[in-house]
Amino acid sequence: MSKIYTECKVYCPGSDNEVETRYGDANTNLPMMITHDSANHVIGDLFFCPTCQGHKCTACCQVNIESKYCSNCMTDYTESNEVVCTKSCFSCPLCDSGLAISAIDSRCDDKDGKIFKFKCLYCEYQYSTATILKPKSLVNIIRSEKKSRDGGYASLFAKFHENFVDQQTLMKLENNQHKMKKNVPRLSGEVLQKLKDLELSNLADSMTTSSDEIEVLRNKINQNGSVAIDENQDLDDVSQIASKDSLDSFVKLEQQSKYSNFYSTISNGSLVSIPNKISNPTAADQVPIPKKLVSKKSYTCLKCRQVLFMPHKEPSSIKLLTKWNAIDFLPMLRISSLINKEYPKSLQFGNSYDLLINVINPLPVDIDMVITTMSQVSSEFLSDPSLNLQVTLPVSHVKIKGQKQKKDPNSIVKSIPTPFLTKNTKLSRTELIMRLGKLNSARNSSDDSFEESDITVDKGDNWCSIPFNISFESSGLQNSSVTIKIPFYITTKSQVPESIQNLKLPNSHLSYGFWTVINFGSFLIES
Repeated sequence: MSKIYTECKVYCPGSDNEVETRYGDANTNLPMMITHDSANHVIGDLFFCPTCQGHKCTACCQVNIESKYCSNCMTDYTESNEVVCTKSCFSCPLCDSGLAISAIDSRCDDKDGKIFKFKCLYCEYQYSTATILKPKSLVNIIRSEKKSRDGGYASLFAKFHENFVDQQTLMKLENNQHKMKKNVPRLSGEVLQKLKDLELSNLADSMTTSSDEIEVLRNKINQNGSVAIDENQDLDDVSQIASKDSLDSFVKLEQQSKYSNFYSTISNGSLVSIPNKISNPTAADQVPIPKKLVSKKSYTCLKCRQVLFMPHKEPSSIKLLTKWNAIDFLPMLRISSLINKEYPKSLQFGNSYDLLINVINPLPVDIDMVITTMSQVSSEFLSDPSLNLQVTLPVSHVKIKGQKQKKDPNSIVKSIPTPFLTKNTKLSRTELIMRLGKLNSARNSSDDSFEESDITVDKGDNWCSIPFNISFESSGLQNSSVTIKIPFYITTKSQVPESIQNLKLPNSHLSYGFWTVINFGSFLIES
């Protein structure tokens, strides 16, 4: 059942463009952004606003940091500006695991001190600091050692920055000189001599000084040119590593490059290639990483300012003060094959295929639901636009009962649609046999065809299975794989649940609509 929360994606474009794109495509009457993956969200990642009566993604919410803390020592840093733990909490630079820290006595310059040793609890990473003579926090010790071991990265950055400043200064001087030459007439030697006699030669001197400074800057920039980046050479280096080293070594190198302090990539102010980094045995000497802080966030609806999610601020508490999740209000849809039939893996032109749309009602109250879709799927939802897909949905209006709040095993198994019942447990087998018996007696036949268009195939306590048919027209495709997605628009109406009644809102009914895009999977198209 957990797949329902990931396969059922709900369209929400965000607060900025929701009004502009609601029905932007006049031909299909679909939102313009519905084909974008960024606008379709897993239903478990959405909130539900009881005031607006609609789902909200994180882009529709204001995010506030309620507290931040270290997940290792549980120290509260809410009132601090720190982003890492200032205590003895560090992570391995290779595998992100925790580090065991120990201290031993040592002497340096005839003074007593301490050496701190770090050892990873998962991999073989080890690190030892220099002899520490003055007491200070481990974070400051590691920061100072990282700065001293940067291997030229800071100087290389300073070199790049100085070169950039020189280029900006050169551009300004050249522009000023161009303006002066444009506005000042050409002066002959005789005129310049007269200006000197009148002590008005500062104009000519300034032009000469500016030219000298421009020439000096040009020579400096040419001598301190930027380090060129050869993308093709980088790709060749990576290919050599992948062919010579094992996968584990390559992953370790990738992790090292992610957290590296650039000691191994810089030598004498210039970049070093990856093979040279591997051959350098001192390249793996990396300092521990201070533990990053984690935060507890709250989400508030931008439209009505309703708090949708509020965690407990205490770091050691996992309680939620406010929780309005979309999975508790929006019906969930999932596609399946007919009962006791296998889901098709290949499709043939000219044939029609019967499937089931299984709808689950998470509310404790009954809902009146209308489901609609397009008769011909737009090419934007098909991996091959030349495919012509026809859709038939004989049932559009259904009423589904509310979910019972009992948590016993019998109640849980009864809330599972029949196509998803398995024979792995005794309880599930018993329920499946009982339902199949009822279906056979109701149909008085084992035929799975749909002769009536005003009834559902099967229904339970809080779910129902709706028949659904797809077919293809002739096309030039043969023996190719096609991914099919189909959009559905759902409207629901029900009584106000007790959880919303406690807010004392003026709404007498719970009514809303939303788009959902269901991925039917990939099929092999056969002629």
